[in-house]
Amino acid sequence: VAQPEPTPFRIPAPAAPTALAEGAATLARVPAAFVPNLGQWEHPARFVARIGGTAVFLEEGGFASSVPDRGGEGAEGTARGATVRMRFAGAGPCEIVGEEPLAGVHAYFLGNDPASWKTGVPRFGAVRYRGAWPGVEVRLYEKEGHLEYDLVVSPGASLAAVEFTVEGAEGLCLDEEGTLVLETAVGALRQPRAKTFEVDASGRRRELSARYEVRGRDRFGFVVPEWAGESGLVVDPGLLWSTFVGAGSDDIPNALAVDASGVVTIAGYTSSPLYPTTPGAWDTTYSGTYEIFVTRLDPSQPPSQQLLYSTFVGGDSNEWAYALSGDASGVVTVAGTTTSSNYPTTPGAWDTTYSSPTPAFDGDVFVTRLDLSQPSSQQILYSTYVGATDDDTAFGVSADPSGVVTIAGWTSSPNYPTTPGAWDTTHDGIWDVFVTCLDPSQPSSQQLLYSTFVGGADDDNVYALAVDASGVVTIAGRTFSADYPTTPGGWDTTYDGPASSLFYGGDAFATRLDPSQPSAQQLLYSTFVGGSATDLALALSVDAPAVVTIAGWTTSADYPTTPGAWDWTYNGPSTTSGRDVFVTRLDPTQPSSQQLLYSTFVGGAGNDDAFAVSVDPSGVVTIAGRTTSAAYPTTPGAWDTTYNGAGINPTDVFVTRLDPSQPSSQQLLYSTFVGGSAAESASSLSVGASGVVTIAGSTRSAAYPTTPGAWDTTYYAGEDVFVTRLDMLPTGASAYGDSTPGCAGPLAIGVTSIPQVGNAAFALTCWHAPVNATGLLAFSSAGLATPFVFLGASVWLDLASPAFFVLPVPSNAVGAAQVGIPIPANPALAGGQAFVQFFWAGPSSPSPPCPPLGVSASAALAVTIQP
Repeated sequence: VAQPEPTPFRIPAPAAPTALAEGAATLARVPAAFVPNLGQWEHPARFVARIGGTAVFLEEGGFASSVPDRGGEGAEGTARGATVRMRFAGAGPCEIVGEEPLAGVHAYFLGNDPASWKTGVPRFGAVRYRGAWPGVEVRLYEKEGHLEYDLVVSPGASLAAVEFTVEGAEGLCLDEEGTLVLETAVGALRQPRAKTFEVDASGRRRELSARYEVRGRDRFGFVVPEWAGESGLVVDPGLLWSTFVGAGSDDIPNALAVDASGVVTIAGYTSSPLYPTTPGAWDTTYSGTYEIFVTRLDPSQPPSQQLLYSTFVGGDSNEWAYALSGDASGVVTVAGTTTSSNYPTTPGAWDTTYSSPTPAFDGDVFVTRLDLSQPSSQQILYSTYVGATDDDTAFGVSADPSGVVTIAGWTSSPNYPTTPGAWDTTHDGIWDVFVTCLDPSQPSSQQLLYSTFVGGADDDNVYALAVDASGVVTIAGRTFSADYPTTPGGWDTTYDGPASSLFYGGDAFATRLDPSQPSAQQLLYSTFVGGSATDLALALSVDAPAVVTIAGWTTSADYPTTPGAWDWTYNGPSTTSGRDVFVTRLDPTQPSSQQLLYSTFVGGAGNDDAFAVSVDPSGVVTIAGRTTSAAYPTTPGAWDTTYNGAGINPTDVFVTRLDPSQPSSQQLLYSTFVGGSAAESASSLSVGASGVVTIAGSTRSAAYPTTPGAWDTTYYAGEDVFVTRLDMLPTGASAYGDSTPGCAGPLAIGVTSIPQVGNAAFALTCWHAPVNATGLLAFSSAGLATPFVFLGASVWLDLASPAFFVLPVPSNAVGAAQVGIPIPANPALAGGQAFVQFFWAGPSSPSPPCPPLGVSASAALAVTIQP
């Protein structure tokens, strides 16, 4: 596929508002639909769409766009414009089919003859020309309010035969950057160089350089010098896989887990009786008002087989799942709150009785463990209430390999269960944080291993939890308590926010507890983090040895930042009408004045909220959430650099990667919008190898971007779940091949920044390598579509290349490595390409998970130097 980005029909902005421009702006907010011509129009078009103010006509042998001039009207009051037609030169008859059916139908009552009326006319999100040229398809769709097209080129097809004839343009040329420029009566329409990828039979991708070729006054084609035709070509749009999940009402996912094979599990709650379930799931019948769902998807399967498992869990009232933990065996643990006195529990669980006397108002925590591989009646391994007489809610859960479950949340129950020897057994304030550990393998009376309050005299709320391999618990959230417990030597032991308010004020906190210690020694570390307004930590990540990263939002213009951070200036319009994201890293092992390793704002002039954070072993931070800021920072070459929201209360998802180790101007590795024209928010994320990020959240946008071949590309109603996978490597870096895993799992390869002429800070990274080991970083001028195996490791580089060489590379104490490759400021280097891969020698036992011969390898990267 060769995909020009952006569309060739992007219109210059108007110099001044006009009635025509205002109308076009309104149309731009309407989700595009391709409607088949069933005879309702006397026009040769097979499909018609209106995308923004542009009318699109899909005809036999090509397509046309009627482009308005948004700069004004003609001298006699008539609207000016141009029609640009793209003909498939030399193409024969082809099949034109609609794809991605959209909800709803059209009806056309034209004329006074009922026989000519058309009803039930369907709508499609995309249209494909099959056989436009032999072995070549053309797919058209809407993106960011503009028409886009892909070329899908099969192995053995002739790319030279692909040629477009342009009608309606006054000129056709290439500019100095290789952009195709069409001069028209309404201005220049620009089509930047296409991103092109070669794909082998196993779906592995390798980026190839591509350019346009002007073949005459009105004709152009594509040239891909490195493509020999043995494999297919596919564009890299950045969006690897994206699907809806839902059915007609509100479906809200709050947590996800991704296993080593890329299978995604999500958990949340739904008010949709028709939410999709699978045969053999534990409960396929909806009951209550809000019901929990647990859903598992495999993006590698054909669309109809991607939904591996989906079930309801609940009673006859309400349930909300807020947290999920998955283990290597496929068992998932979910936690949240329920108001159902008949929520399903298991015999021998710690508490099988609902505690609240007012179930319509107060909830109990639930903890439920499911083995999705078992027969339906055996899938719930363990399920219990945890709570007391008032309201109890869990927002975090973690299950260790032995099955011990730790939950954190907040409670208004003075009699919430605690254990002797816990750090604090007395409830303070209205809402207190709790941390509770359960061992389902013990007899019921012995399952409550540890349970404590954490809080002060005012309200304390926890939103995130992490548990390390030694059992140390880290929590983060917001407190209104000036006496929230802090530790001597903590970074900030003084409450900074205003007095208690339900909607305004509060300081973020980060707290670490070791339940294995005597009670007086359990509070290892605790600190406030905040400014003089509102600070709310909603997400948490802990990396070795004990560095704590929190993210959330703040309205404090004086929120603490660090010198050299990416952005140390608050971006909101005021501390009451705007929220900025913050990302803060703390090292509790350092003296207090040195604990704040890194802290930055991220945002625009609107409201920006981070709900999820992940830190990889190299220290790169990934955040996701929602924004109303059209100027939220994005990076060149990101999947979507344009804010999509419109109408009332719109929000776009953002996904952003930062490298705190880089100079401030280079810390923003990748940042993109994801969304449609309505409201969406990302609630959770998972970062995989080589910069692949999976996010989950909810959307009200029918035009939320999905991918062909995803499980469900149709929006239903209300809030629909989305699950989206993005390749977040920066422009010029593309991963291909598979890792030969080491003892810690697949090795991840990445880059620190854009491989660009003059980027002296460019570096290659690897993690999950053997710790404190020496490996090799191999370079080649060519990659392989099919690897060969050496000492049990897959080699994706052409070792016969004259440019092949290797460098020794050390890993650090956490199995991470970084190799600086400064790129000189020489314009002649632009377009140069190298293929790279890491190799390591490490332990060979136990096997598994260690490789039998001890040799592991990363996937490979194709690196193309950018101008």
